[in-house]
Amino acid sequence: MIQVMLVDDHHLVRNGFRLILETQDDIVVVADVESAEKAIDFLKINRPPDMILTDINMGEIGVSCLNDYKNYADRAPDRNRILVKYDISEREFHVLELIAEGYTNGEIADRIFLSKRTVEGHRQKLI
Repeated sequence: MIQVMLVDDHHLVRNGFRLILETQDDIVVVADVESAEKAIDFLKINRPPDMILTDINMGEIGVSCLNDYKNYADRAPDRNRILVKYDISEREFHVLELIAEGYTNGEIADRIFLSKRTVEGHRQKLI
């Protein structure tokens, strides 16, 4: 079971992700918090989740939460498990990583030498 913590200052966004993730048989949302401070509080008293889905645009504290997570996590997510489970190519995974970092389709296309249309196709497949 993949354990996920949602960290976002928008309740509607957290609920949307929760609804999507809970349709998967092997994913469970173990925490749903509105701030990085609450995420860090959760990490201090609970077993760290396998993955944190967060809005890094929450400001400095959002990035700080990701850095603090490294202090609590004893293992990194298994990239091969993610690739196999969701049947995504290495290229699609790279696009997914860049999406997670906040890059636009155009920026991703320029960065990894693809057309914007190809990136849009990868994004659509991932959704």
